[in-house]
Amino acid sequence: MRSIKAAVAAVALAVFIIGTGAVTVYADGNPRAELTAINKELKAKAAEETAAKAESETKTAEMANFGEEINSYTIHSEYLQETLDIINAKLGIMETERPSAFRKLLLTLTNGYTVLDQYTEYVALSSDLQSFKKINLLDMSDEDAEKVVEGLQARKASLENELIQIAEQKILLQSGIDTRMEELTALDSRLNELGVEIQQLSGEKSKKEAEVKKAESFIKPASGRVSSPFGYRIHPVTGARSMHTGIDIANGSGTSILASRGGIVERVGYEGSYGKIVIINHGGGLTSLYAHLSSYSVKVGQRVEQGQRIGSMGSTGRATGPHLHFEIRVNGTAVNPYKYIGN
Repeated sequence: MRSIKAAVAAVALAVFIIGTGAVTVYADGNPRAELTAINKELKAKAAEETAAKAESETKTAEMANFGEEINSYTIHSEYLQETLDIINAKLGIMETERPSAFRKLLLTLTNGYTVLDQYTEYVALSSDLQSFKKINLLDMSDEDAEKVVEGLQARKASLENELIQIAEQKILLQSGIDTRMEELTALDSRLNELGVEIQQLSGEKSKKEAEVKKAESFIKPASGRVSSPFGYRIHPVTGARSMHTGIDIANGSGTSILASRGGIVERVGYEGSYGKIVIINHGGGLTSLYAHLSSYSVKVGQRVEQGQRIGSMGSTGRATGPHLHFEIRVNGTAVNPYKYIGN
């Protein structure tokens, strides 16, 4: 039951939910693999953020275009309304300013009706109100007057229809603006969420980079003084000049020997002049060797963490006193440990 509860708790800690997006929290695993996963997720979030910003800019531009179209339609509809008002005024004049029955009889008898020529008809239908008022309507025949009224009414119907179409188009454009505004609001919300998620992931990345750096670095494997550095020296036992393939750290017998870096124990045993040794494989061709131990605390195949006790200092093998002989090897070749753990 406890193991089930622990598993559930581990899963619960594995994910932070932020708004509608989820940010995975990487912990207690392979730091390098986790860092790769974080970078991948960060890249995906950044791409989503870039796409959302581009979409937001597009929708903002569309809204601006819709607004310009509405303004254009508004200006045109105002012009049409002014023209319609003039036509309505002309129709009103046509109804009121017509010859009486007596004048009609007189005009008929004297053949005094004016002729509705093309110019007069054009002025009657298309001119401004002042020009229209200058037409002698009292001398216009009923037939010509009816022709003018029909023409004005046809123009009126056409203008009213065009105004209706413009109104409908403006409604569609405003609907488009409203829709884009809703979409922009949603995009702004998602961009805010992405900002929080990216910030969260950036924090996880920094944390994991520190873990990777720590996991892939080496520490001094024992307390004490460095009694012999890496490089050529006069061997303390043989007296001959030879290559010293590691560093010697001197201290009292039984001093704790620690794993300089995490890895898998590859070898535990006795090896000639090295005495009792432990070799840890760190992956990537890197291994570390710990020699002259008095005892072991690990076994072959065991995974050890950096700083974990793996044995005790001693003087087994060819040694003049208790100390740790420590090597770091790259693809089997010993290198200066100072390059990895510092002086």
